[in-house]
Amino acid sequence: MSYGLATSCSRDQLRSAILAFLFCANFIFSTTYAESGRIILSVLAPLGMVDAIAIREFEQKRHVNVRMELVGGPSEYEPRLRNSPRGWDVVLADESQLIRLVYSKLLRPLPESVSKNASHVGLDIRPKVNEDGRAYLNLMADPMGLVWKQDSLTSKNVPAWTWLSQMSENPYWRNRTLLPYDMKVQFLIAKKATSVAKNAEISIVEIGTSVANDTVASAAPPFDWLKQARLQARPHHAQMELDFLSDRVVAGILWRSDFLRIRKLVRNIEFEVPRSGTYFTRIGAAIVADTAQETLANEFVQFLYSKRDSLARYAGLVSLAETKFEDKPIRNWSLLENDLVLPKAIEQELTRQVMSGD
Repeated sequence: MSYGLATSCSRDQLRSAILAFLFCANFIFSTTYAESGRIILSVLAPLGMVDAIAIREFEQKRHVNVRMELVGGPSEYEPRLRNSPRGWDVVLADESQLIRLVYSKLLRPLPESVSKNASHVGLDIRPKVNEDGRAYLNLMADPMGLVWKQDSLTSKNVPAWTWLSQMSENPYWRNRTLLPYDMKVQFLIAKKATSVAKNAEISIVEIGTSVANDTVASAAPPFDWLKQARLQARPHHAQMELDFLSDRVVAGILWRSDFLRIRKLVRNIEFEVPRSGTYFTRIGAAIVADTAQETLANEFVQFLYSKRDSLARYAGLVSLAETKFEDKPIRNWSLLENDLVLPKAIEQELTRQVMSGD
């Protein structure tokens, strides 16, 4: 079994896969009609989040055209909104991007008639920036999990975060794993990996309090886990598909949405959320600040919200109403909130470890 770079006989396949990916990332999906005079609603969205059937239903109901342009990555949102004043009406994005757009004043608050009742538990729990539900509406949840190529797996045990720190479980993973780029996310995963699962509802307050009380001494188990995991990890970069295609990487930690995108190109790849719990984000919809179609944009956001469960199934993500995922309870999932701040001592220790190579 080979785990090196792609051989010359497979380079053509690799090149074709790269071209397919680039095409998909920049693909523009728009529905057009022969009738003149129809209003056009312009939507910016990630690949694979809204199906054509739902779009056609809204178009037929409101007698409008929906132009949906797909983004190739999270860094595209802000420049594309800024470079096309009054060119966009609605944006679909993961919650971290929506929060950045809120702080950049590129989104318009939803009217009270559109915002929904606050939720304090479950997958629809509200972060501070959207406590009143008027910044954006969440449509589906996107959990973080373990990803691996089937032919690299040797462990017979139940998937667990410890797989990334104990290479004896899966020897072929050695020096071929992928960790999140963000040091804060790495530390939070390390806390999940070294904590005991609790039978409690999801709580932003609980995870925030837990992290706020951490000291370098009390966080020794997460730091030890992270040290071992980093020893086996490859540097993270944007072209994860190429890493998996070439066997440069055979396992790692990814959002489910990233896994679904990679699975279109990489065969025999698996995703699973460890029973001990994970972190999740959401995909939501919001109105662009410079929209020229505010009423129609409001109606489209409400329409998407009414279809949120079917959209989650279409996208392969998790409905906000779910209490289980693949027969495992979600009570140990935690919202990865942008505003969560690590204690300064923890940040300094993480930086020191990275700089020193510990």
